[in-house]
Amino acid sequence: MHLGFVALFTLILLPLGLSAAEIATGSMLGPRYEAKSFYQRLSSRGEWQRTYDVGPFRRQARGKLLGLRTSYGLFHDRWLEDPDFDADANTDRLIDALERYKTYGLNVISVSLQGGHEPYSAAGEASRSGQARDGEKAGALISAFAADGSLDEQWTRRLARLLEAADKNGIFVVLTYFTPDQDEIFESPEAIVAAARNMTRWLIEHDARNVIIDLADRWDLESEIWDFGRFIPRNIGSLVLDVRDQFNSAAFTLPIGATGGNDMTYPSSLAKICDVILLRAGERTAAQRVLPLDQLQDADRPVVIFGADPLAAAAADRAAGAVFAAPAGTAQFPFEYGAGEADQVFLPLLDSVAGLALKKPPRNETEAR
Repeated sequence: MHLGFVALFTLILLPLGLSAAEIATGSMLGPRYEAKSFYQRLSSRGEWQRTYDVGPFRRQARGKLLGLRTSYGLFHDRWLEDPDFDADANTDRLIDALERYKTYGLNVISVSLQGGHEPYSAAGEASRSGQARDGEKAGALISAFAADGSLDEQWTRRLARLLEAADKNGIFVVLTYFTPDQDEIFESPEAIVAAARNMTRWLIEHDARNVIIDLADRWDLESEIWDFGRFIPRNIGSLVLDVRDQFNSAAFTLPIGATGGNDMTYPSSLAKICDVILLRAGERTAAQRVLPLDQLQDADRPVVIFGADPLAAAAADRAAGAVFAAPAGTAQFPFEYGAGEADQVFLPLLDSVAGLALKKPPRNETEAR
């Protein structure tokens, strides 16, 4: 029994309405379903079907997710003084790109509530670290949360718009709550717990069923970059269970996981309580990923790999999901998402995903002109 592979995107148009398309894993649904596959349905009373199961899709894509990592789609740095950057316009650029993504067969994107790693590494703001600990002059304050764990309404408004647009395009969203570069903005460990609860309740209240929760990016980093005595790494299992408890009285439940670091290993104790196993591939090749994934064979959960090349992931055919690294523009300020045909940087990645997902990939835009 092998693990499948995942990527970010689904080519299904959804009906308009308040309720989002719902995402789940087979392990969440019960023994009649394939534990390591992803499932979706279009209404609370609809039938669950594997992703890519119905439509112009290749058999190899069934039960998987194919897509892009767009961590900065909700980005706002409170310490950034750049009159040319507008947070709402940044989210709008990602929203504008979704229809193009859908055309190429992608069915998932990922965004973060605390940004990503080194957003300014290759831009005019290179002197800024992207880390809150470095202070207002040299660092960054990128967070949807206040110090007490309450939610920033500007961030949640952008999130609501993005989730609605993704839903209309048949796209799911991996939503990262915490990062090691920004957890120090909280006033206490209790505020971190409050933040996780507040965000999860917000998703429930807004009937956001097209979300996969990623509680923490690189949660297992061994360095002291995580604050409060490495509170998040030491309590990641408890946080997963606490977030799941928020759904006890809700009409739906979302898949929950936490992304491990670049060593491609995952503790079995955490894998058993997560709905998805989230991993960073780093610079590993497909062959280098096989051994770590073999160690997860007994985990009846889909595996999502961040930072993988789509063709390499297909060759490996052992990962239940691959969240693909996007072109550099999505990870470097001021961020671009390839909304229009003029942006040829995205074409190689989009063509690769289309080749995995679609029986008849769209004609190359460059050749079409």
